[in-house]
Amino acid sequence: MPVVSKVGSKKKIRGKEDLSGLTLPTHVLSPSEDFTDYTALYFGKKGMGKTSLASYYPNAIVNQFEAKREHLPIMQVPKPGEKALNWPRFKKYLELELNTPKLKSIVVDTVDRCFDACVQWVCKQAGIQHPNDANDYGKTWAICSAEFETTLNQIKDRKSTRLNSSHTDISRMP
Repeated sequence: MPVVSKVGSKKKIRGKEDLSGLTLPTHVLSPSEDFTDYTALYFGKKGMGKTSLASYYPNAIVNQFEAKREHLPIMQVPKPGEKALNWPRFKKYLELELNTPKLKSIVVDTVDRCFDACVQWVCKQAGIQHPNDANDYGKTWAICSAEFETTLNQIKDRKSTRLNSSHTDISRMP
């Protein structure tokens, strides 16, 4: 018999799980043919038009982690004159975006700099410079990953289009 313990509002079961109710699917899934129903990653060299392409998505807002892009006809945060995005500012903007029904597409430009901001925030909370400084066998990296994934999945959970951009860095091996 499994041991059940209540943790907060969730029950945690230790032991055997009852799998007798599992069944196989009876039909093939029909994926959406609307490209805005999906998360996308655009990557390429700087200046190739990744952010410009994202601006064509319906009711898009760009969370700009790069230097100011004031030459593009896009709705973006931070607004001109505001501080650059860091993790807490991004999360606050994201909360505002998720509660604005007219916004349908949320762009993270660039997603790698967004992850770096998340890592810096987690490290600051832990009083360290880098996740490896904790010597905790990857626990801090796992915290960074969970924080990042949980935050960005809010976009998908709201059924908004999530667009991520990143740069390629191609170099030749000697």
